[in-house]
Amino acid sequence: MKKSIIIVTWIYIALIGVWGCSVDEDIITQNTGFGEVLEKNIPNNPIVPEIIRNQVVVKFTDSTLNETQKKNLRSDLEQTYDFKILQKEVCDCDPQGPELWTIDTLYTDFMGVQHLVENLVTNYEDNSGEEEVEEGRAIFDYQFYITIANKTLSGHYSSRLGDKIISSTNPDYVNIAIVDTGIDYDYFNDPILYSTRGESNGSFGDSGWDYVNHDKDMRDDNGHGSKVAKIINSELTANQIPHQLLSIKAFDENGRGSYYDIVCSLNYISKLNNIDIVNMSFGWYGLKKQKILKNSIESMENNVLFIASAGNRGLNVDEEIAHFPSGYAIKNLLGVGGYEIEVSEQVEMPDLLDFISIVESNYGPSTIDIAAPINGYFYTMDTESNLTINPTGTSFSAAYIAAIAGKLYDKELTSLQLNNAILNSAYKVQGLQNFIQQGRVIVRR
Repeated sequence: MKKSIIIVTWIYIALIGVWGCSVDEDIITQNTGFGEVLEKNIPNNPIVPEIIRNQVVVKFTDSTLNETQKKNLRSDLEQTYDFKILQKEVCDCDPQGPELWTIDTLYTDFMGVQHLVENLVTNYEDNSGEEEVEEGRAIFDYQFYITIANKTLSGHYSSRLGDKIISSTNPDYVNIAIVDTGIDYDYFNDPILYSTRGESNGSFGDSGWDYVNHDKDMRDDNGHGSKVAKIINSELTANQIPHQLLSIKAFDENGRGSYYDIVCSLNYISKLNNIDIVNMSFGWYGLKKQKILKNSIESMENNVLFIASAGNRGLNVDEEIAHFPSGYAIKNLLGVGGYEIEVSEQVEMPDLLDFISIVESNYGPSTIDIAAPINGYFYTMDTESNLTINPTGTSFSAAYIAAIAGKLYDKELTSLQLNNAILNSAYKVQGLQNFIQQGRVIVRR
């Protein structure tokens, strides 16, 4: 566990002083329904995440609403749909950001969270006194959890966060955010982290944020995010590309994270001025109507390119079951699959392309834009103990594409132009056109 937490008042006050903000939770009322926080429904397909049946993720899209107006809207919704908000949470340090409602589901006429999410609208009266319905003032999504990896690495806890933050303000840096289990900066000898200290757009922390433990130390206690970071850092360093990494921790030591913490992570990134690329080596199946995350990605269309892994079940995600966020049809998002190369002897390009196949990775020519190697990422994490890694999965295919994006990055390019530059750099393998859009693959050299 990253840290032990002793809940006493003086520590809480001290943490507010050190971290600059705290978790904002508004407990609105109390009754027996609050005990249902961890109860879930059972989905028809076992790989579809279990929906938390008494929580709803909410985003007010009307930025002009003040807190009183929001409170009135919440009250109207409670009366219309027969539920009660027991607790309202907001993303750390951002009272205007997305909200997580824990609701009382014991009311007689309450029809369940699925009905609630799919039917919630905002009622208001226009100037004539007639009641109208407007669906654009708030968005409502399911809350659920996903797991991306088992615990595989444990650091030395020998480094200070501040020592690994890059102090330079060189405008030529490419800045890459990683939403994952954090980064264990013990495994990086040199400073690699993007500094948020000079940001003035509502951001906080020194470099990224930990939405699991609600503090500024986004140290990885799982290993998945550190491996992703190692691939990106190593590839860019080898090509002498100046870069900075920003870690947003949304997954815990067991690789488990909530949809709401992912939403908060992108909300954090949206407030930063200079992030160019975001790596998202995670995903879920089946739940399509998660508009808040999708809208957040789209809102950064002009400036930020998102890289998302396709998943590792060997499924056709165009036809069998959808996978997200890699399956979102968004201009500034690349869905990345992984390929294997089965060859027993040295083969040169272009003949090597004939030995590429898709086996473990999910696939789909409509939603998977490009593929990179699914394995073969040998790196030394710690020279003293000779700790090496060789991870496998589309999580690391996505990390490699994020590194390719970093190599091709130019501050004059928009995110859409960078996207096209990556696609245009790929080889097109005719035999993979039923698996990957136009059979595009990036060959690692």
